[in-house]
Amino acid sequence: GTPVLLGPGDVQSTLVGLGLGVRPAVTRASIFGTSAIHACHILDPALMPAAPVGATLQRFVLGDGYFLFQPSFNGATLFQHIGRIAAGLPAHAEPAYSGLILHPFLEPGGERAPYTSPNASGALFGLTAHARPEQIAWAAREGLAF
Repeated sequence: GTPVLLGPGDVQSTLVGLGLGVRPAVTRASIFGTSAIHACHILDPALMPAAPVGATLQRFVLGDGYFLFQPSFNGATLFQHIGRIAAGLPAHAEPAYSGLILHPFLEPGGERAPYTSPNASGALFGLTAHARPEQIAWAAREGLAF
């Protein structure tokens, strides 16, 4: 017969490569691709009060424990959506703190984690006539981080 092997998928392989579950100092990691995936390594899921809505629990491929991760629709594609605003800005711009808050729910499917809402939509709070493109771009970065 044909041997069939089961191995880690792209998410778990990337998390291991980032050191999650491998290096003691690395307890959480985020992957920003088309989606944003936030993950942690836990030894015993029974010790968690409750799994967050939209979370996936997978056995850790290299030993004891589990990966708990939450994939969201809204990852680095956010920068494609705000590209017209940020066009021409330096790639390594200085932080442009402004009080703007961007909820980055711009994908047509809404959001799937940390809460599931197919009707979630984005919003930019604190916008004034004095807002500069670099401030909006910085708010987008912060929106992904939080």
